[in-house]
Amino acid sequence: MDAHYFIGISLPKEVSAHLSRWQREIKQHAEYKNWTNPEDLHITLKFLGATSEKKVKQLCNELVACGDVSPFSLNIEGFGFFGNPSSPRVIWAGVEKARSLLLLQERIEQVCSKLGFEKETRTYKPHITLAKKWQDSSSIHPELDAILKQKDWLETFEVNTFTLFKIHPKQTPKYEVVQNISLSPENV
Repeated sequence: MDAHYFIGISLPKEVSAHLSRWQREIKQHAEYKNWTNPEDLHITLKFLGATSEKKVKQLCNELVACGDVSPFSLNIEGFGFFGNPSSPRVIWAGVEKARSLLLLQERIEQVCSKLGFEKETRTYKPHITLAKKWQDSSSIHPELDAILKQKDWLETFEVNTFTLFKIHPKQTPKYEVVQNISLSPENV
């Protein structure tokens, strides 16, 4: 069976540490089955799913062309969720929809589509998953609701690379770096 892969942006250690502190705060008020390991925190650009080794090699060669975007800064601020507000299936940290981020994601989507990967039809919503799979029988706790509404913090970091990751679902951390691609307008 083929392993699963995705393309994403790794976070600097200090940003992951800050988000990990927020995770600990959220954990006190929420019951989730899966909490993202701090080493696995990332911004997904494209989920690929099950992929053969042959296709991974092709993809590695093609992804270099996507690195023609200049390095850019990203802001992370606030929290949000996907799903029912009373029992959200995913809690995430918000990521600014920077023009360069959207351009990079679009280029990656085009390369992947050309190689036969399914095109994403949903609008791209950059985020960092903190927890998923709500398992509390009651609705969201008021304390958690207050935490999710906090917008008084901001993390900014420089994006110089993006990464092809292999997923190991039964390991911690779960994500293995297959290839890092540097961002540089000279990559054309």
